[in-house]
Amino acid sequence: MKNYEILEGAIDLHMHPGPTRVPYRINFLEAAKEAAAAGMRAIVFKPLYFPTMDRAFAAEQSVSDLRVFGGIVLDFGMGGLNPQVVKNAIEMGAKFVWMPLFDSKHTIENLGINPTYRNMVTSGKNIVIVDEDDRLLPQVREILEVMVKSAGVILETSHLSPRESLALIEGAKRIGIQHVLVTHPLFPIIGATQDEICEMVRRGAIINHCVAACYPNPVRDALNPQKIAESIQDVGAEHCVLSTDLGGILFPSPLEGLRGFCEMMIAAGISKREIDIMIKENPAKILGLG
Repeated sequence: MKNYEILEGAIDLHMHPGPTRVPYRINFLEAAKEAAAAGMRAIVFKPLYFPTMDRAFAAEQSVSDLRVFGGIVLDFGMGGLNPQVVKNAIEMGAKFVWMPLFDSKHTIENLGINPTYRNMVTSGKNIVIVDEDDRLLPQVREILEVMVKSAGVILETSHLSPRESLALIEGAKRIGIQHVLVTHPLFPIIGATQDEICEMVRRGAIINHCVAACYPNPVRDALNPQKIAESIQDVGAEHCVLSTDLGGILFPSPLEGLRGFCEMMIAAGISKREIDIMIKENPAKILGLG
């Protein structure tokens, strides 16, 4: 596809196409068709309110030469921190297990500085995954044990606090989970410091930088993409991936967003070789595509 050559063979590990309960720019079938037309290799549908294994299966059947993956977010509406729900999701084809999103205590405590999420939080309860001594809760350890029995399932931190993410990475790596991704740690809703990001990498995680927060929003400031580039340069592209976190009505489609993100990073000093590592090679390894 003209003007999208940079995305040939690329993989987007984080998008939110509709339908969903908030306004969306593109539905999941359209997202798959756009990605396939641009020669992308794979896309991943992260759920907002409902698991995405079924729509990933349907989307992959609707196109040629594109892999599509889904999974489950451990918010209350999808079962919360329930090992049996995770087991069932994996048996139904979940490739990703994301920690809590809108029901994360960290998200709810930070709504004041991140009002974008106010209309997206639906539960009156919240979830933490560690005790007061930063030890993983027993049910979280059970979830990790379920995951490690299923080769190739990927763990992602979602909207945990940096403190929780560090504990999760350490516990997951200790039990033998191969791939742990940290979800957009520089987004204001997460608020990780660069020292924390470096420690996450040291413990064995991959940093999943997303472009969505780089777009202006009427209720929050935009994240300067230069900050993402500097973080990548600090830890090395071999420890990072680039994704979009797009699909909502306010911003471009995931396809255009990923193209633009690559161009932003190049303008900020990231090389084309490093871009290929982060949108092609690393995501392919994570997904087990070789």
